Amino acid sequence: AGPSWGSLTDSLLRSSELASPSNLSMAGVCICSELWRQSHSQDAVSTLSALLQAASYRLRFSAIAPDFILSNAGVSIAFVVVDDDLTFMYLRRILKMRGTFQNSYVIVTLSSEADYSVFSEFYFSLGFDGEKPACIPVPSKHMALEKMIRIAFVHAECKRQGITGMVDLERKQFVQSEDARMACVSSIPRLELHDAHSLVQGVGSLEAISRSSRESIMETTDLSVDSAESVMKLFNDRVYGSTPLL
Repeated sequence: AGPSWGSLTDSLLRSSELASPSNLSMAGVCICSELWRQSHSQDAVSTLSALLQAASYRLRFSAIAPDFILSNAGVSIAFVVVDDDLTFMYLRRILKMRGTFQNSYVIVTLSSEADYSVFSEFYFSLGFDGEKPACIPVPSKHMALEKMIRIAFVHAECKRQGITGMVDLERKQFVQSEDARMACVSSIPRLELHDAHSLVQGVGSLEAISRSSRESIMETTDLSVDSAESVMKLFNDRVYGSTPLL
C-alpha cells in the first residue's frame, strides 16, 4: 500500500520550496470543487489544506467545473486533476474549462507506459491541439497538488514582475532556435546524436522533416531504414508522437 494522504503532508512541506519564507508573501485564493471534496477522503482534503496554507492560499469550496481554480496577483489558473479511471465526465469538464479559462491545465497521474498510451489516445481523440489545456503528467496523485501550486506560483510571479510578455517572447524565440531544433530531433526514438545532425543538415527544418518520405530521408541522410521509419512514425502517428517517454 502507498503512503496515506496524511503521512505525505509533512514530507511534502519539508521538501517543498513552497514552504520557504520568501514564498509566503504570495497570498492567494484556491477554490476547490465540491465534487473533488466529495470524491476524496478527509486525509486528502487535509493535505490539500496544509499545502495551500504553506503557500499562503486560502481554501474555499464551490460548485465549479474544474477541480481547482487558483487565483493570485490577478491571475486565475484552472485545473482538472485526473487521478482515477478516465470517464466522459472528465471530457465534459475539460471542454468547459478549455472554453472558459485562458490559463488551464490537466494534471494526470500516469505511472506506467500503458497509462501514457491510454491517456494519450483518449486525450488526442478529443481533437485537442496539445496546447490548451496543457497536459501535465505526474507519477502519482500525491504529486498533483504540489505541481498545481507550483504552476500557479510561476504564473503569479510572472504577472507580479511584469515579465509575462517577455517570457512568451523568449519561448517563441527559443522554439525557433537551432538548439531547440536539435533538442527536438535528437529526442526522436532510435536516433543517435549523429543521426540527428545528419537529419538536420540533410533535410532542414522540422516542417521539412515532417513532410519528408522515408525514401527522401534515406536519400539525403545516412539514416538506416529503422531510423527513417521512426522519424516517419513520430510525425504521422499522432498518438505515438504525443506520448511522453518514461
